[in-house]
Amino acid sequence: MNKLNKLNKKVFLSALFLSLTLPSFSVDISRENASWITVLAGSVISPPVRTSYGYAAVCEGKQMTGFTESGKVLWKHSFPFRFAPCLTEGPSDLLIGVTKEKFVTLFNPGGLMLWSFDTGYKVEGSPVNGLDGRIFVRGKNNISCVSLKGKLRWKMETREQDTSLPVCTFTDGSLLVFLKEKHEGKTRGIRVSPFSGIMEEIVFAGVACRAVSCSDGVLLSFSDGSAGLCAVSKKGEAYSKWLLTSKELHSTAGPLIFSGSDGEAFIVTSSGETLFSVVSRTGKVKYDVQIPPEVRVPASDFRGSSLTSQGLFVSGKNCAWCAGKNGVSWKAEWKNRNFSYVFATDSGYLTFCTPVWTIEAFRIKQDVASKKSSFVPVKNPGYREFYPGAGVSDSITGESISLSEYREFMAAFDKGNPLENEPSLLSRLIADSAGMAGDFSIQESQLHVHSSFFKENPAYTERVLNLEAESGLTIFSKHIASMMKKTRDDSLLLCLIINAGRIEYDENGELLSAMDHLVKNVLSRNNRAALEAVCDSTLSICRFMGKPALFEEGKKILTFMLTPAFSTSTNDYARETLGKILELKL
Repeated sequence: MNKLNKLNKKVFLSALFLSLTLPSFSVDISRENASWITVLAGSVISPPVRTSYGYAAVCEGKQMTGFTESGKVLWKHSFPFRFAPCLTEGPSDLLIGVTKEKFVTLFNPGGLMLWSFDTGYKVEGSPVNGLDGRIFVRGKNNISCVSLKGKLRWKMETREQDTSLPVCTFTDGSLLVFLKEKHEGKTRGIRVSPFSGIMEEIVFAGVACRAVSCSDGVLLSFSDGSAGLCAVSKKGEAYSKWLLTSKELHSTAGPLIFSGSDGEAFIVTSSGETLFSVVSRTGKVKYDVQIPPEVRVPASDFRGSSLTSQGLFVSGKNCAWCAGKNGVSWKAEWKNRNFSYVFATDSGYLTFCTPVWTIEAFRIKQDVASKKSSFVPVKNPGYREFYPGAGVSDSITGESISLSEYREFMAAFDKGNPLENEPSLLSRLIADSAGMAGDFSIQESQLHVHSSFFKENPAYTERVLNLEAESGLTIFSKHIASMMKKTRDDSLLLCLIINAGRIEYDENGELLSAMDHLVKNVLSRNNRAALEAVCDSTLSICRFMGKPALFEEGKKILTFMLTPAFSTSTNDYARETLGKILELKL
């Protein structure tokens, strides 16, 4: 009897343990109350974009807002213009919108408008991020490239584009633009250089109905039910890297395709019956998941998707599911729910943007143990495959960039004039940046052994730094921050500090950290010009980046300059600048 009681007790405890640890796989949210509801000033008019702090969205009534996964509104702003129904997350949480139909507009992570550029045509679709901070937008017959400073880099005309398919990006940074005109009934496209110009024309093997950029090229879905990857070869030409046929996918029409993380891609059959996880580089199927019949989402009923830490989320009009390598993590159903957009969060919420000015979330997954975020920030590796390569300036070959070229490039960056030889310029700037860093790493005692071109030619060194700052690209911020820590020359330090404020982009706070070091340990308390430049550049960076952490770093720099160790004039200037930062309400 005792043994039987012990056994029953053991079975009961095991069952209890299982009931506590197993997730709530299925929820009918028609019978549930929302976990939280956020009321907005207007209904959301475009898919919310993911950011490091949560989400951002544009709303009716000329509004934009930022909110967390739990529905807390972090900021909201009204503007004197209307938004197009699209928004793109740029580098370091910057937001890129389309306003008044033909303007591309940049906002900082707190929703402060930084600049607005008139493209001269109606913009179609969402802006596209480049690999060095540049932004691409397109119209029906146009493509434009704009720098992170809001200056035109180039603009070109094209044949009429198929605006139902997005502009995609290959791994080398070139763009895939689909054309409306077919070739013998098959989709055709053009590959466009990030520095302007058509590189080649592409004719696909069928009719493309979906396209998405991924870590290995461009994923494509075709109307016959197949899916594959278009990539750029080592020879620099586009080619079909792999194809999964409609027979292999058991798909009779264009399947849904999604880019995952860590080289993974997802394909969902047109019937919604099966999810395939594939290695995006090779097309090899890693695993497949059978979706339960009651929550299958046919391609024709697709309403939204998102990548979460629990797997891929896919929603239809009346149901949704989330699945990964361990199968379906959860599923949900509902009836008569009116919504504009839907997404799932890492913390297990199924979230709806409704036309009645609300965001409503239902807690589906109760036991989300992992705190890992599925958010993938925009990366800026640059366009090295397009740089022709250049030698560094030295005492033998002389200056890599002549004075006349310097004036031409500075005028082009400032006024937005296109540069035909921009890859060559960037190649030389990158080479000189590396050479400069090396020169300033040489100890003074070693200068008799190692020549130091950049130390011996300060005017040229400053010209290179000016070009880096004026380029409006993200790839030079680290170099300017590094140089501020390596030099002690007052003239060069002033140039670096001013250029830190001109470049503005400071992803990890390295520019602010370098200026903090200068103020506390290097600059003379009587160096009024440099100290005031620190104030100006701190304000510019804080305003542009719009992040609370950098805001606090900026406050710390300016507060330190309010101490009696500095002159009254410096105190006053720092206090005035601090007031301007506080007015930003970051």
